[in-house]
Amino acid sequence: MVAASSNAATNAGGNGSGSNATATYRFTKLSKIICGVLAVGCAAGYASPEVANYVALVPGKTLPYVWNVFTCGYFEQRVVSLVLGCISLLVMGSVLEPVWGSKGFLKFLFLINLSVGCCAFVVCLISYLAVYSEKMLYGKLSGFQGAIAALVVGVKQVMPDQEIVFLKFITVRVKHFPLLLVGAAIAGSLLGLPIDLVIFVIFGTFNSWVYLRFFQTHPQSRLQGDPSEHFSFAGFFPEFMQPAIEIVTVPLSKLFRLNRKNMQNMYALGGQPLPGSAPVDASRRRERGAKALEERLAAAGGTVASQDSAEPSIEHGEGSEQGAENV
Repeated sequence: MVAASSNAATNAGGNGSGSNATATYRFTKLSKIICGVLAVGCAAGYASPEVANYVALVPGKTLPYVWNVFTCGYFEQRVVSLVLGCISLLVMGSVLEPVWGSKGFLKFLFLINLSVGCCAFVVCLISYLAVYSEKMLYGKLSGFQGAIAALVVGVKQVMPDQEIVFLKFITVRVKHFPLLLVGAAIAGSLLGLPIDLVIFVIFGTFNSWVYLRFFQTHPQSRLQGDPSEHFSFAGFFPEFMQPAIEIVTVPLSKLFRLNRKNMQNMYALGGQPLPGSAPVDASRRRERGAKALEERLAAAGGTVASQDSAEPSIEHGEGSEQGAENV
């Protein structure tokens, strides 16, 4: 059971603690449909194992079955993964879809699953050429874990300062979730879990950050990317590692032209801030995401808390220019 505490818990639902006690999950229709697709695919795989040869990623057979770089992300071969994936999708989808919109949410999942499948294909080919292991060439890779890792990154973007309390004594900030998930996937692969788990999670995490950081179009401002300092790539790591990570990621900043000059052009016109500029959008995303997550966890007996030191939205706006230099 997950619980959380908040110094503003009485304001979370607008009606005090009584409303929190009666809060219900509001899973989105799109998330339910995707869960249905995953369930049907898993059932088909158990009914006929040959299905995996056509929808799972088998690098040695991707030509001519090129579609499997996409379909592999929606095909679960393990019931446990199916259950965990559906639960994660329903919860995180109910937080992110209201913020991004159904079209943006679906586009995000489509691009992430496609990119993860392509990256996994390339990695398997390179691994085969390096070690000549047929397992890397003819193993059946599939699963929704790449999309789940991507959604975790999305939650980090929307509410980085939130804290979640597990089992009443383990407190974890949302911004640490992506790194914890990658670490768990690596540890699992070392303990014998399928190799597709770590490959999909790593590329799902990285590819989703690249998309959200540089390419996602915000519906209100029509601007692209999230240049906020808290969403820099170094922000995924502990503070003592961040200076070194920032140096390594400078090429990405130059490649996608995320720098101070472009940020000034992006957020200002004639010296005046643009309506719906990205700092404002980021603040609104965090507020809506926090409220949505509070409602979800309230149904489980608790609420979500922002840290007392969380910055107000105006401060995020002021810090965005400085954060533009950090990829």
